[in-house]
Amino acid sequence: MLIPKLSFTWQIYIGLIAGILVGITFGDLCIVFQPFASAFIKIMQITVIPLVVTTLISGIGSLKKSEAGTLARSFCSALLLFWVIGVVSFVAMQFSFPSIGKAALFGTRTPSEMDLLNPLDLFIPSNPFSSLADGYLPAVVIFCLLLAFVLQGNNRSKPLVELSAILSEALFSITNIISRVIPYGVFFTMAYNAGTISIEYFLELQAFFVSLVVVCLLLCTVILPLIVSSFTPFGFREIFISASKSTILALSAGNVTITLPLIEEDLRSLFKIDDGDERSRSLNETLVPLAYMFPTIGSFAPLLFVLFAAWYYRVPMHLKDQLVLIAAGIPSVFGSSRVSVLFLLKIFNIPEDAFQLYNFALPFFIYFLSALGCLSIFSLCAVCMAHLTGRLQIRKRRVIVVAVIIILLLSTSIVGLRMGFSTLLAGENHNYELLSSMTLPSGVVVISGMKLPQTNEGQRMEDIIKTKVYSDASSLPPGNYSPASTCLERIKARQSLRVGYIPNRVPFTFVNSNGSLVGFDVQMAYDLSDFLEAPLIEFIPVNKSNMADFLNNKTCDIIMTGLEPTPERLEHMIFTSTFMTLHMAFLVKDNRQDEFEKFEDVRTMQGLSIAVIKDNPNFLERIKKLFPNAEIVELDNYDEYFASDKIDALFTTTEQGSIFAVIHPDYDVAQVEPADFYKVLLAYSVAKDQESFLNLINYWIKMEEEYGGLSDKYNYWILGEGAHEKQSRWSVIKDVLQLVN
Repeated sequence: MLIPKLSFTWQIYIGLIAGILVGITFGDLCIVFQPFASAFIKIMQITVIPLVVTTLISGIGSLKKSEAGTLARSFCSALLLFWVIGVVSFVAMQFSFPSIGKAALFGTRTPSEMDLLNPLDLFIPSNPFSSLADGYLPAVVIFCLLLAFVLQGNNRSKPLVELSAILSEALFSITNIISRVIPYGVFFTMAYNAGTISIEYFLELQAFFVSLVVVCLLLCTVILPLIVSSFTPFGFREIFISASKSTILALSAGNVTITLPLIEEDLRSLFKIDDGDERSRSLNETLVPLAYMFPTIGSFAPLLFVLFAAWYYRVPMHLKDQLVLIAAGIPSVFGSSRVSVLFLLKIFNIPEDAFQLYNFALPFFIYFLSALGCLSIFSLCAVCMAHLTGRLQIRKRRVIVVAVIIILLLSTSIVGLRMGFSTLLAGENHNYELLSSMTLPSGVVVISGMKLPQTNEGQRMEDIIKTKVYSDASSLPPGNYSPASTCLERIKARQSLRVGYIPNRVPFTFVNSNGSLVGFDVQMAYDLSDFLEAPLIEFIPVNKSNMADFLNNKTCDIIMTGLEPTPERLEHMIFTSTFMTLHMAFLVKDNRQDEFEKFEDVRTMQGLSIAVIKDNPNFLERIKKLFPNAEIVELDNYDEYFASDKIDALFTTTEQGSIFAVIHPDYDVAQVEPADFYKVLLAYSVAKDQESFLNLINYWIKMEEEYGGLSDKYNYWILGEGAHEKQSRWSVIKDVLQLVN
C-alpha cells in the first residue's frame, strides 16, 4: 500500500502539532531545542532584506508613473479599511472585562531600563547601508521607494531594474530551497516554546491575555478571510488555505519579517501569477514590502492593553478618553510596541507598573500578534492586487452578510468572555499573599560565600541551620562562658550566633505567611552563621533605643538590621563595612509622583505634610533639617499612612518603598533627584570592644560581594524575584509518568 505524499502545508501542520505535543510531554527538557529554534529563525532571515530591496526596485521601477499613482490610492484605501477593522476589534474587546477591579502583580517598575529605539533611525535612511546592516526595514523600504520612483520611465535605468528582477528570481529560488526546513523549524520552535515558556506571570493577566488571543483567532480564522472573500473572486476556503503556510510560520516563530517571501509566494499561488505576467508580478513584489512598512492590525494590540491597564487599576476611561487613546495610539504604533505602551500609559496617568506587566506577557502573546500581522499583510495585499488587476468584486449583499457575521461573532465572544471573567476574577487582591509567601531560597548551600549545587529538590536554609526566634531578650538561656570572653569564643561555646534585628522591616526582616522570619537581613544571618560554623541562630528583637546596650552587655553578638553609621551611634557601637546603598524617595499617590521627584521643589513646598515611620532609625533624625517647611508626622507603621488621606507623602527609600508601591498600585515611588543627593549606606553593628570580630565580619562581607551573594540577595528580596520563584514546568514525563525528577 502506497502512502500518499503529504503536501507542504500538511507537513507544517504536523510539525506544529508534533512540536506542541513534545513540549507538553517533555516540559523543561525541551530547552535542548533552543539552538535549533534560533538557527531556524536566522536561516529564514537570509533572503528577507535582499528581497525587499530587489523586489521594490524591480516592482515599482518597472511600473509606469500613472500606475504608481493608482497603486498608491488603492493601497491607502485598503490600508485605511484594515486599520479601522483592527482598531474597532481591539477596542471592542474592552467590554469583555467585568466590573471588577484587581490590584497589581508583584514586580518592580523599570521602564527607564528599556532600550528605546530612536524612531528617526527607524524611518529615516540617513545612512542606507547602516539601515541595511541594522535591519531597519522601514528605513530600507523608504530608501528603496525613493530610488524606485526615480528610476520609473528612465530608459537608462532599465538594466538596473532588470538586474533587480533577475536577483529577485534568484533570491526566490533560494527562499524555496530554504523553505524545505520550515516543517522542522516549526517543530523545534513550538517544542521549545510549549515546553519552556512560563505562564506564572499571566495568571494575573488572564483577562487581557485571553481577550487578546480570542480577538487574534477571530481575525485570523474568520474575519480577515471573510473580508478578503467579499472584495475578491476567491472563496473563504481558498483564501484560508493560501495564507495558512506563512501564518503558521509567523505563529511558531513569533516573527513577521521572515514570512515576507512566503506571503509573496502565497499571493502568487492565490492569483495564479506566472512568470509571463510581468505587471502582476511587479505589483506583488511591490505590495508586500510596502505593506510591511506600515503598522499591521496586530500593531494595535497596545490599545487593548492600555484599556486593560485602566480597568486593572480602576482608572476611568470615558468615551472622550478612548477617542484620545485612538488618536494618540495610531501614530505611536509606528514604532516599538513597548514605546507605544509606555507613551499611552503616561498620557492617561495609568500606573506605570503596568508597563512591567506588558513586558512579562509580550514574549508569549507576540506569537499570536505575529500570526495576525502576517495574515493582515496577506489580506491587505490581496485586496489591493484584486483592485489593481481588475478583479475587485464588491458584492453589497455579501458585504452586509459578512458585516453582520463579524458583529455577531465579536458580540458573542465579548459576552461569553465577560461572563467567564466575572466568575474567574471575583477574588480579592493577592499581592499581600505574594509578598508574605516569600521564603528563603532553595537549591543551594552557601559555604563561605561560595554556592555549591544541591539535589534537584534543593535544600532550604532552614534545613541546614536551625533557628530560634525570641519574642524578647528575657527568654534567652544564660551562657556558660567568662564575661571577658570574646564574641567568637561565646559563639563557639554556646554553638549559636545571637542576632539582633528590628522587626517588621519589609523586605529586610519580616514574618511570612508560614510564620517564619525571612528577608534580606535574615538570609545574610544564615550565611554568616554558616561562615562561622554555628549550627544555630538565635534571633532577638531590638529597637533603636536598646540595640547598643544589647551589644555591649553581650545579649547579642551582632545587630543585623542595616543602619547608617552616624557620630552618635559610633559613640556606643562600631560598624562593619557597608553592604548596601539606599536611595532617598517618597511614597506618594501615583498621580503626584512628578511633584516629589526634585528635592528643591519638595523643600520649598508650603503646607506639606510628610510621614516617617517612628522606628525607622535612618531618617527620623534628619527629616526636619531636610524639609524645614513641612509638617512631620510620625507613624507607627505603614498601614497608618495608607489609611490616611491627610498626609501628602511618606519619606522612605526606593528599595523599601517599591515593595509597598506594588502592594498598593495607586501609589508609586518618587526617587528624589539628583539621585546622588542623599544616599543611605547600610552597615551592621557590633560591640565597641570587638574589633577582631569586626575584622572577620568585614572579610565575610567582602566575600559576599566578590562571589555575588549580595547582588543575588538584592535581586531576590529587594527587586522581588523571590515573590516569583521559578517553578518547574508541568510535563507528562515528569508529573504523569514520573520518569524524571
